[in-house]
Amino acid sequence: MSLTPGGIQEVYRGFTNKNVRLQVLGLKKLESKQPGQSGSRYKVLLSDGVEAMSCILASQLASMADSNQIKENSIVDVHECIQNEMNQKRILIILSMTFVGACDYKIGDPKTLSLKLGAQQEGAGGAAHPPPQQQQQQHGMHGGSMYGAPPAPQQQQYPNMYGGAPQNAGGMYGGPPPATSGPGGMYGGGAAPPPAAGGGMYGGAAAPPPTSGGGMYGSAPPPQINGNYGATGYGMPQDAGSYKPAAGGAIARNEAPVSISPINSLNSYQNRWTIKARVTTKTPIKRYSNARGEGRFFSFDLLDADGGEIRVVGWNDQCDRFFDQVEQGRVYYISKASLRNKRGNYNQTRHQFEIHLESGSRLELAPDETSIPKISFNFVPINVLEDTPQGSIVDIIGVVESAAEVTTITRKDGSEAVKRSVSLRDPSGRSIEVTLWGEFASAPGDTISAEIASSRHPVVAIKGGRVGEFNGKNISTVSSSSVLLNPPEAPETPQLQQWYASGGSAQEVKPLSGIKEGGRKADRRICISQIRGEGLGLGDQAAWVQAVCYMTYARNENFSYPACTLTYNGKQCNKKLADTTGDGTSWFCERCSANCTPEWRYILSCQLGDHSDASWVTAFNETAPDLLGTPAGQLNQWMNEGNPKFSAVFRDAQFKQFIVKLRLSEDKYQEEKRLRINVVRVDPMSFKSETAWTLDGISRLERGEMAYPPQQNNVPMKQAAPGYHQPAAQQPGMQQTHAYGNPLQLW
Repeated sequence: MSLTPGGIQEVYRGFTNKNVRLQVLGLKKLESKQPGQSGSRYKVLLSDGVEAMSCILASQLASMADSNQIKENSIVDVHECIQNEMNQKRILIILSMTFVGACDYKIGDPKTLSLKLGAQQEGAGGAAHPPPQQQQQQHGMHGGSMYGAPPAPQQQQYPNMYGGAPQNAGGMYGGPPPATSGPGGMYGGGAAPPPAAGGGMYGGAAAPPPTSGGGMYGSAPPPQINGNYGATGYGMPQDAGSYKPAAGGAIARNEAPVSISPINSLNSYQNRWTIKARVTTKTPIKRYSNARGEGRFFSFDLLDADGGEIRVVGWNDQCDRFFDQVEQGRVYYISKASLRNKRGNYNQTRHQFEIHLESGSRLELAPDETSIPKISFNFVPINVLEDTPQGSIVDIIGVVESAAEVTTITRKDGSEAVKRSVSLRDPSGRSIEVTLWGEFASAPGDTISAEIASSRHPVVAIKGGRVGEFNGKNISTVSSSSVLLNPPEAPETPQLQQWYASGGSAQEVKPLSGIKEGGRKADRRICISQIRGEGLGLGDQAAWVQAVCYMTYARNENFSYPACTLTYNGKQCNKKLADTTGDGTSWFCERCSANCTPEWRYILSCQLGDHSDASWVTAFNETAPDLLGTPAGQLNQWMNEGNPKFSAVFRDAQFKQFIVKLRLSEDKYQEEKRLRINVVRVDPMSFKSETAWTLDGISRLERGEMAYPPQQNNVPMKQAAPGYHQPAAQQPGMQQTHAYGNPLQLW
């Protein structure tokens, strides 16, 4: 099998528009020096049978080595490579390469080239000539034989450094040169020129006018090819470089087109690059707070014509500078930014790096190109999600089977969020619930709901959805997700439409998510004793349950706090205010660094119980008014006034029956684990629905089943209980052992 003659020289010079066939003589996996860096990198020794040279495989080619497709003596075709310089050494990176075939022997007796800058290579094929930019740098100081170097031949033909006077015109600053009797010149250099007839500035008689070369600040010297600090500047040829002196001393800008690098070629060995890509997704500004203070950032994903994908992040000042410039769907040039290893749990693009914008970064709007796609998908069938780990980011596509109405929930920090649940199915025989959060709930959520109401079932593609494991498998959108309705960019769209219309709608499907009719999750009905008996909420996964219970006791001290009413990060601050005067007339927020009028908000600790047990829970401002029937501000005012209505509110709320939704989660306080139970919804009793549920429970008992079905894969109490407790409060006249002790004797 023949190799390309002179192929190593072609690669070294940076070949263009041709394939070079070479042999792999060695392959070595490189260990990452940066913690957390993902992906493999390989160093490969390539040969053309006469010469050999070490190169680096780009990250997208690492799979060829991981799968053992290429190994020692394999024959490959190199299609594209780039050159970089690092630590006075040339680094060659192979960007595109294909496997040709295997070989059982080494072809020829190649000699390895040295890649050190400035080194002359002598191989069997002759001297290795560096690329033009390297030739420019190899020309050192010529003339003057400074610091003991032998005089260069060019010095006899061209003027001295800085365009000085021609030979025999005088010495330094126009004076006569020092008399020498031997061959040594300045610092032991070459022989000095013979004495001239006159001196110059600071010397004797004036030197004769220049005849061929310009003196200092005089006329322009003759054309100079080499020479450091010569007429063309820094040893560059007259016709080289982006900038060169014009006739009047002005600088002429190089108007050559920008060299665009493919996104897939970006690597840690590159210092200068420019990419041209389309913005496929853009996140809103997010804020964070850590030990170093508070900050903000945003990110956007890029896609280029070669299918390369990478994420760009702007922090703080760069967030303010670039956020308004970036528009989703537009094409941009990006340069002068840094590459950092991506964090896999936040960045799921296919590139191992991400771009971080800096103060010197440039982002310029570029002409649109149809060759750059608007979005790129990597779909997985829904049945694959059954074994996909929680937290993974995936792309899925399917036909919408059902869609629920928009609902509003209260987050842990008290803020509200909207969501809409839809059910997707595909030919894999599985369906899954997708939760559209925030703006996705209305766009395209409203359109999806209208299509379903009209008995039409559109195709929906989710790019960048997160896999969850609540009541089975589910998909949730995140800020960087994209939701497309009947996407024309995906060839799977017409295929799914045809499949569903030709009988796919009647195909038996297995749901991966626990969904009720309409798409809403079913809240498990429990009695209070099951919290302790099954260890609900313990571990990493929170539990959401429903119970019918009474409020048996509520603490009437520290039931509310003064909250800040100022706006912080686009929403009400709600941070606890400090009473600066001690009399309740002046309140200060440390987060907002300002005074404001407080809003009293609930943080009510109360005890809920049923026939089986009782447990302490916390109700915040969203649910406590439904339990007590009075706003926190009014109740606080009655307390300060000593109004008897204050005590009446807590007394009247006792033993009222509610349907409550609880969130149970594990918490750690002062190195001690405990169970936290929050009330997230309070509904009044519906005796009609409760009667129906009770009859169903009686039917289960008649069949030998439990009235309250136990949790699947429950945690035995003997494993769950140790180390967990709830804060206990003693009500006068009540017998209470422990929140996890025996059932309370209340009656």
